[in-house]
Amino acid sequence: MKHLLPILLLAVAFYARSQYKPISFEADLPIYLSQIDNRENSTLVFIDYTAPKSRSWGREGHLINVSDDTYISIPGSSKKFRLLSTINIPIDDDAEQKFMTFDRSKQNHHFILEFEKIPNECSQFDIVENQYESSTFNISNITINRSDSMPQIDINRFVEGYPIKEYGKYYVNGKLVSYIKHNDLIITTFPDITNQYGKYVTIHVCIQNFRDKAILFNPLNLSARSLQYAAKKQESNFETKRHSKSGLDKSKLIPYNIDVLTYEEYDKIIKRKQRWESFWAALGEGLSAAAAGFSSSVTNYSTGSYSTTYGRSRTMSYNGFASYTAGQIAEEKIVQLNESQHQIRDHIRDNYMRMHTIPSQTEYSGFFNIKYDKKMNGVSYTITINGEDYTFYY
Repeated sequence: MKHLLPILLLAVAFYARSQYKPISFEADLPIYLSQIDNRENSTLVFIDYTAPKSRSWGREGHLINVSDDTYISIPGSSKKFRLLSTINIPIDDDAEQKFMTFDRSKQNHHFILEFEKIPNECSQFDIVENQYESSTFNISNITINRSDSMPQIDINRFVEGYPIKEYGKYYVNGKLVSYIKHNDLIITTFPDITNQYGKYVTIHVCIQNFRDKAILFNPLNLSARSLQYAAKKQESNFETKRHSKSGLDKSKLIPYNIDVLTYEEYDKIIKRKQRWESFWAALGEGLSAAAAGFSSSVTNYSTGSYSTTYGRSRTMSYNGFASYTAGQIAEEKIVQLNESQHQIRDHIRDNYMRMHTIPSQTEYSGFFNIKYDKKMNGVSYTITINGEDYTFYY
């Protein structure tokens, strides 16, 4: 009898924490269920996901996440076993959109969903993210054989080699901020349209390096693309051509590259435009100062005893003091303009992103400009660091 109690306790522990390989399941997404792990306080679902071919990807590439409303349902029961947490895949909510972004077709990714514990006797259940959307994680008729337990999968080894590249979005005072977290690197950006010495899409960037070694930011590894409407094919029918309102086919968008300005290129533009700005300001102020010394007066008169003659005389005079004062004011305005121009150039020099080594546990922030093009239909810009592309969309 004294040997029976340890055997019973071992059986209870084994039953409270069992792992099963699903016999069958149904899903619209390209997934494979590696294991169902029914632990003491929760149920873990181990999932192997494969990205589809790139031709089916959206404008922002291929993104996946899991809604915080995802749950497990068991046939014949109204209870919903809520999603508690995830490993290696973001949970999406209204306040902050988070996604796993993929780099290539057929790319594999491992992740784990943790739910409230389902009953030990359960042998069939469904995972429901959104029953009305086929592109979500809806996995039905998951069937397991309770008598066919298997060795437990180590969580760390399951996700090792499948680092998540998290792409997120949130708002700050009406501005859309995007970020990517990947391999101990966080890149945060937000775009803006600016009109400073030309019209640009200005990208503000902060790169945080949490790796154990330095990384290099190289502005030559910046690139940008946009989409523009394709040109319409010429119609042979005269009436069709005559009534056509546009030479663009708005049903078809084609990608094209956009210039990203280096600091040196932008500084040349600033110098050239500031020189012209100074020239026209000096010319205008000089003419105004020269004219300030001169004044004129008009006198109306009439003469005659039997008949009256009417006339008007104009007198010009020069005031040297007024001319001197106007010249001093003009010079002061030019000095103020030059100081303002220097301040603008200093600010741009200090904040425009250039070649920079980012040591471990530090960050680097600044901005760069993309040439604005009225043909643009959105912009995607890529920051490449250590051969890894981090692409954002605007």
